[in-house]
Amino acid sequence: MPRTALILTALLCSCVSSEPATDAALGAGPAAPPEVVAWRTAFDEVAVMIADVVHIEGPKGLVDHIATRPVAGHHVQNLETFPKGFLHTIVALEPGVSLEIQAALDQLQIAALRQLTILERPGDLPVTVSATGNVFYQRSGEAEAQRGPSLKLVGPIPR
Repeated sequence: MPRTALILTALLCSCVSSEPATDAALGAGPAAPPEVVAWRTAFDEVAVMIADVVHIEGPKGLVDHIATRPVAGHHVQNLETFPKGFLHTIVALEPGVSLEIQAALDQLQIAALRQLTILERPGDLPVTVSATGNVFYQRSGEAEAQRGPSLKLVGPIPR
């Protein structure tokens, strides 16, 4: 082991405390239990949506139900927080040439060809998925797909 590595190891070992860190030592009180938010079940059924542009909007907790897969070199993503909420935008660098923007909202699989926007807003509101531009939508088990210039899906507020 080189001398520099031995010195760094010795310094790191001397910095370690044998006492476990406590909440009081860290300046924090006991952790509050996580808030349980009732969630919409409208997107629990397996389905596929393909469109040029997809916009998803919903309440606090929305981002916990969405997974995105932007690809460097094909997509540009932007994250913004402002009074209206948290906005996540992913745009294809070359629509029609770049890879589609893949996402999932619970069991709804999404492929946006040009742009995907996700807006998490304060307040108790439904989850809305709006798609425009050559829309294809099909739920698992259905023989016919829905096609058209636009489509709007709404996940109502659970009561």
